[in-house]
Amino acid sequence: MTGTMSRRLGWPTAAAVVALGLTLYGTSHVYKATVRGHSMEAALHDGDRLWSESFPNLPDRLRHGDLVIAGNPYDTGPEVITKRIAGMPGDVVDGYQLQAGEYYLLGDNTDHSTDSRVFGPVTDIRERVFAIRCPHEDRYALILGSGPTVPPTADQE
Repeated sequence: MTGTMSRRLGWPTAAAVVALGLTLYGTSHVYKATVRGHSMEAALHDGDRLWSESFPNLPDRLRHGDLVIAGNPYDTGPEVITKRIAGMPGDVVDGYQLQAGEYYLLGDNTDHSTDSRVFGPVTDIRERVFAIRCPHEDRYALILGSGPTVPPTADQE
């Protein structure tokens, strides 16, 4: 199943769903992060909280459209960046064929994102995002598959 599950459920219920999913999914490490900046709007907003996963065979599980946390290719700024996979090993992007371990990452807000269009392919994919908590809207999204996952607005629920 691809898409998101978004509801106005209590936070304990959401935590239980995530815990069950992790148990069934076999994740070895779970991390929490907070979005800083606007490069991923409209999917992610400044202050959103992310839960991500990392495991030994992470590259085998990555797909086009996945939200990922990667090491920042620059020495300045935050240690990690959150972007969406737009190109995977073997894909040709702007005349360049991505090699093994190389990913082309883009921000959803392309007019305000420093991404692979600027710094080129990325090799340091650390985690894949599997849940988003939107505190400013009192909602969460559990990402069940790859592809764009924009939490619905209040009038879409």
